Amino acid sequence: MTAHEIKYKLFHRIGAGGYGEVFLGSMRGAKAISRRVAIKRLCYARSEAGDAQLFAEEAQLLARLEHPNIVSILDYYIDENGYPSLVMEYIDGCNLADALTRGACPPSVAVYIAVEMLRALSYLHQMPS
Repeated sequence: MTAHEIKYKLFHRIGAGGYGEVFLGSMRGAKAISRRVAIKRLCYARSEAGDAQLFAEEAQLLARLEHPNIVSILDYYIDENGYPSLVMEYIDGCNLADALTRGACPPSVAVYIAVEMLRALSYLHQMPS
């Protein structure tokens, strides 16, 4: 059993895209303290030579971000098969696309969501290269 298998446990897949898949999991810290996390793993079937490097660069970029509207990265590791995984804070709820498919939301909620997204976008645009 590898160190990351002891530290992380994957429960079930909560999302997938062309680049990776995301699992709900838990992270065990010191003194057996545990917290829920999201673990993004590079899709094995779609993995190509440069993908692992892009994934590592994504981890480095995410590690630089500190904003309340952007999910934080907690760890990055490569599993026993050589595939990288990003461990991120887990935020319970639905994504914006799912919320919009449920129908219209009150204008005040729509404005709040838009303002919070723009704050995150502004933060990203102000980051040094």
